[in-house]
Amino acid sequence: MLDKLVEIERERAPKQAPQVASNRNMKSGKITSSNKSSVAKSPAKPNPNKGGIVLSVAGGVEPVFANMPNAFTDRPFMTLVIENESSENISKSELTLDVPGYFPAPVTVELESIPASDRVRLKLFAEFTEDIKKVSKTKRTDAVVSIKYGKKKAKIKYPVVIFDAHTTRWNVGGEKLGLYIDDEAEGVKAIAEGIAAEVDRMTKDTQLKKLYTGMAVLDYLNGIGVKFEADAKRPFVSVYGSNTKVDTAKYPSELLETKSGDVDDLLIAYGSILKALGVDMAFTVSDGKVVTLFDTSIPEELMKKLGFIKGQVVVYDENIWLPLDITMLSSGSVAAWGGHGVKTASALGEDTKLVVLSKAMKKYEPVRLYRQNMKVIPPSTFQAKYDELKVKFQK
Repeated sequence: MLDKLVEIERERAPKQAPQVASNRNMKSGKITSSNKSSVAKSPAKPNPNKGGIVLSVAGGVEPVFANMPNAFTDRPFMTLVIENESSENISKSELTLDVPGYFPAPVTVELESIPASDRVRLKLFAEFTEDIKKVSKTKRTDAVVSIKYGKKKAKIKYPVVIFDAHTTRWNVGGEKLGLYIDDEAEGVKAIAEGIAAEVDRMTKDTQLKKLYTGMAVLDYLNGIGVKFEADAKRPFVSVYGSNTKVDTAKYPSELLETKSGDVDDLLIAYGSILKALGVDMAFTVSDGKVVTLFDTSIPEELMKKLGFIKGQVVVYDENIWLPLDITMLSSGSVAAWGGHGVKTASALGEDTKLVVLSKAMKKYEPVRLYRQNMKVIPPSTFQAKYDELKVKFQK
């Protein structure tokens, strides 16, 4: 049902983009819910048997995602069509747009003139209140548009779907993963501190710190019983890159509490802990599989010295990144790397686009929701599965 709602909105999308025109209430470069719009005019045939203004919405209203309250400050929330069906010009009209309970203030636009028998297309932008992040299940409400002109008034309502803060569309190459990262949650920070201490115990070689860290985090998740559980209804690879399908994701504290999750859930928890440890993560989808990588911060020129061969690692931004199959975390970090991780990494081409966590978080700022009170288990209580690495890299 969620997917169908989004498909309907997309099917109704306008085929022509309106031109930009004037509006009121601009505030020194800051976009607010009452100050951004644009207008374009298109001729309409006179109809002497009708009179007044008729409002309609062109292309429907975009669905709203609770974890992105500012999504419509720089792209249209709706395109409104205002038609003057009278034979007289209408001047000094005032239009308002509101989604009651979800806007900090209504959008307000003044129109100087709407010529007789003319049609105006108005691109309306909007800002939702931060309280929208508290929406815990999908809501259906109305956008209310009204216009006052002289002593008359016209009004319409148009349905709006507000998806809860766990829901998103992976339509921009997975960069929205940044919305879910929470490296500042108390549990995540405590885990990071424990892993940092464990890595310090394992190696004194600063060149290898991040290599061990990336492996240790995966082993930690396995050690506390986290399991990969494919989403039977919406597998991540089937919704990845789609402009219509929606998916739900867990915030890191939720994954650490429930101990199971789909690929995106594991990426969020793994990436959050790595971020807290100062390690960057990336991922891509190749041949229907997700490849997870982390930055070892080891320069490419040291590849041969450390015993790596081409195909075992990925060189990105002049550093060695280690590829993993995060769904194999129950087999341990060495198997997650040396098995499918290496196999899929060797198939990556130079044109492969990586979703790099540090860049994704700059574009989609984390909302840091749904933090859980959790008991943190010390990493030292688990038998690490990276002994093979110690033998290989600490000769």
